[in-house]
Amino acid sequence: MRMHRVARLVMKEFLQLRRDPLALRLTLVAPILQLVLLGYAATLDVRNIPTVVCDLDRAAASRDMIRAVMESGYFQEAGRVDRMTDVIHYLDGGRAVVGLVFPPDYAERLDSGGRAQLQAMVDGANSSEATTAIGHLSGIVMNRSIQLAVRRLPAEAFAGRIGPPVDAEMRVRYNESQRSSHFLIPGVVGLIMLVST
Repeated sequence: MRMHRVARLVMKEFLQLRRDPLALRLTLVAPILQLVLLGYAATLDVRNIPTVVCDLDRAAASRDMIRAVMESGYFQEAGRVDRMTDVIHYLDGGRAVVGLVFPPDYAERLDSGGRAQLQAMVDGANSSEATTAIGHLSGIVMNRSIQLAVRRLPAEAFAGRIGPPVDAEMRVRYNESQRSSHFLIPGVVGLIMLVST
């Protein structure tokens, strides 16, 4: 096909768009609307996971852990209960995805230098959300555990340096905010162009 034929075809299409205003609107508005709706409304980001808390200890240590979990931005408190069976009712009723249970001796075990256990129940109906919740919760608990372990060590162990011996600096390249719309939109643009043509 020669270039003058392509140029004639392009001119013919522009003339047709000028004659038919509806086609012009469909050609311009529909792809932009689809891009906005599919790119930003359909998101894979998991934030504000509904979380129910059962704090049977009600001590400063359990409150610190709850604060660390809720301030992370990944979890949102859906309620507080006084019995473990109520946590299960929240999960079964779909009012929460994560249930945190602190035993009555949580702070006592930490203060005595022992190991305290925290129970986390996760609704696995949505496996993507459950896996993300477990990952974020594990990271938060591990970070708090390291901070507590560092406080227990004598100052001589750090040779004048306060803090853990290894400090990892994580950097995400090309999508630093880790928003799913940043990688969905280019795919949606390709899909819209394919469907439109």
